Amino acid sequence: MKVMMKQIGNSLIRQVTNSPKTLLALIILLVSFPRIYATFRRVPNLTPDSFSYLNLARILRGEQVPHLPMDPNAWAPRDDQGYRTPVYPIFLNTIFFLSPKKGTEETILQRIQRHKGFKIDTWHLKFLREKENLKSVQIVQHGLGILSTALLFQLLLSLTGNLLIAFTGALLVIGWNPNWFWGVELSIWTETLTVTLLLTLLWELYRLEQSQKICPRSLWWVSLLGGLLALTRPQFILAAILPFTW
Repeated sequence: MKVMMKQIGNSLIRQVTNSPKTLLALIILLVSFPRIYATFRRVPNLTPDSFSYLNLARILRGEQVPHLPMDPNAWAPRDDQGYRTPVYPIFLNTIFFLSPKKGTEETILQRIQRHKGFKIDTWHLKFLREKENLKSVQIVQHGLGILSTALLFQLLLSLTGNLLIAFTGALLVIGWNPNWFWGVELSIWTETLTVTLLLTLLWELYRLEQSQKICPRSLWWVSLLGGLLALTRPQFILAAILPFTW
């Protein structure tokens, strides 16, 4: 009986370790656990960068943003429309619009201020309480963390052909990296969206490279991804034209 059970166990292990789809499903399951825990135990993280993105998000959705030479929370002019690129603020506005609850709970705002050791300006608090659900942003960014882990697994597997390297690399770099699920994904920063767009772009470029026939639609799609990436992080400004020079 023990021999039979051992054989069945070994057979299951071989099936899992030799099946990319099964390993991908296992990765998604494994990386979901710390993010579910973080959703219930942690609150969003706000920094001066966060407030500057929130300011631009308000401008883009037509809010009245008065001029202030130095926003005490953003450390930048409150109505400076050229200080940040627009994709992440649009991303924020999309989440705020689709969120079932339109404002951030008062207990969460109090925990953010207590944890960071600063006071949120009353002008910012008005929007955060009434229109901007930061918890929804945290949840969506945890979802992007899971998606990025899956994309990295697929990319590493395609480039190396080694399931162990792809599995381990995806978990160590993003999936089980506490700097991500316990830090970056909590923060109202561009990093989580940037990595997701970058990995999607690299995956699409790989598929383009492997394709026997390249159609204009594929080039424009990859170029659009590059443009979104550049308008999220300006360091990737050349990404939009990359497909046409591939």
